[in-house]
Amino acid sequence: MLFFIRWLAAAALAAHGIAHAAGFAVAWRLMASPDLPYHTTVFNGRLDVGDTGMRLVGLAWLVAAFAFVMTAWLLLSRHQGAPAFVIFVALASLVLCAVEWPFARVGLFIDLALILTVPVLTWTAASSR
Repeated sequence: MLFFIRWLAAAALAAHGIAHAAGFAVAWRLMASPDLPYHTTVFNGRLDVGDTGMRLVGLAWLVAAFAFVMTAWLLLSRHQGAPAFVIFVALASLVLCAVEWPFARVGLFIDLALILTVPVLTWTAASSR
C-alpha cells in the first residue's frame, strides 16, 4: 500500500510538472490554446510586463516543471527531504498561479492538494525505512 501511495503521489507531481511546461510554451509562443492564450499581462490583467516579461514568467514555469519532475524522482527514490521539496515546489507554483490568474486557477487547487498530501507522504517515508 505504501508503495502504491508513493507511486501515485510521484505520478501526480510529474504530471503537474509536465502541465507547467504549457506555461513556458505559451509564454515563448511555442504553443497556442483557447484555454491558455498568449498574453503580456499578469495578475489578472493588472500589470503589463510585455513580451520580455512574459518570457521571464515562462522561464519560471519551466523551472517549476523541472522542479516538480525532480521532486517526483526524489519521492520515488525515498529521499528523506522529499516531503519538504513537495511543499517548497507547490508553494512556488502557487505564486506562479497567482501571477497568471485566472489562466492558472486549476493549478492553484492542485498545488493546495499536493501540500495537503505532505503528512501522508511523510508517514509513508517514515514507514518504509
